[in-house]
Amino acid sequence: MSSSQRVPSKAAHSSARLGIASISLVALGAVSAFLRLVVPFHGFLVMVLGLAVGLAGLVTAMVGLHATRPHKQRHGRSHALRGLALSLAAVLFVLFPAVRVGEVPRINDITTDLEDPPIFVSAATLEANRNHDMVYPGAEFARQQREGYPDLSHLLLHVPPEVAFDKARAALKAMPRTRITGEDRQAGRIEAVQTSVLFHFADDVVVRIRPFEDGSRIDVRSKSRDGKGDLGVNAARIRELFALINADKAE
Repeated sequence: MSSSQRVPSKAAHSSARLGIASISLVALGAVSAFLRLVVPFHGFLVMVLGLAVGLAGLVTAMVGLHATRPHKQRHGRSHALRGLALSLAAVLFVLFPAVRVGEVPRINDITTDLEDPPIFVSAATLEANRNHDMVYPGAEFARQQREGYPDLSHLLLHVPPEVAFDKARAALKAMPRTRITGEDRQAGRIEAVQTSVLFHFADDVVVRIRPFEDGSRIDVRSKSRDGKGDLGVNAARIRELFALINADKAE
């Protein structure tokens, strides 16, 4: 049978179209959110739609590859391979950041003081948080944090609270994509917002400085505005902040 007489595989050709659609949706969601053309969560939803299309593309591509085996005398194998590559790229782009989901608890409010979490004051007045409950979620979150981040604890400094305040403030200002949204030196409280690189998801941070023995105790609470889980971002942020404060202490 000549190539012109070979029957095309609908699955193979469909997989190529699905692959193009999936990678286009993923790119559209990411780029539109990055350029702030849409709110972060809407851009994320478009990207998730691209993931769904990509998964369908993978299945269809596998069917197309099976249908276009040499002895089947059906053409379209190059389309199936193209669909497979594009769909796989879209799926991996979306799922790669979520690889650690199984390693961290599915919570989005992390604190170094589970018995007396720092309170958001300035963050609660922000328009972006108008419909957000800024109260710490309670015992179940605390239990999951203890299991997921058993090492996370407060930071002790052998300096007066006013000095610790300045160190914490300087460390916050040194963190990328972070802006201070409120501070009260007398109360020993500093609040800030940090945004993610791609989608500009915003997380609220509050740092509390209190006298402790001959120095100061610093506690932090970091809370995501979107989603039920945070992929470990909030705990990592607290560790980064403490590392910056300790680096300043060592200088």
